[in-house]
Amino acid sequence: MRHVLSREHPFPLWAAYNPFPVGTLDTFVTMIAAQAREAKLVIKSKEQLLATLATLEECRAALVANGNPETAHLVSVAALDIRVKLGQISEDQLVAVCEAAQPAAAPVAHTG
Repeated sequence: MRHVLSREHPFPLWAAYNPFPVGTLDTFVTMIAAQAREAKLVIKSKEQLLATLATLEECRAALVANGNPETAHLVSVAALDIRVKLGQISEDQLVAVCEAAQPAAAPVAHTG
C-alpha cells in the first residue's frame, strides 16, 4: 500500500493516515456518487409510475361512467401491470386474478 505525504496534498496528515491506496478513495467516492444518482433515478421512476397509475385509474373511471366497459377493462390491465412493477401485487396474486378473470370452461358435448 502506497501513501503519499507531500506539500501538494491539501490534507497532509490525512494522506499519512489514509487507509486507502492513492487514488482508491477517489474511485470509492465516485462509485458512491454514481449509486446515489442511480437511487434518485429509481425514486423518480417510481414517482412517475405512481402518477401514471393515478391517471389510468381516472381514465378507467371515466370510461366506465361513459359506458365503455371493454376499453375500461383494457385500461385496468395496464394499471395492473404497473402495480406489478411497483411491487403492489405479487406474481401469485396476479395469477389468481388471471384465473378468476377467465370465463368458466363450458362442458364439451360428446357425440357418440
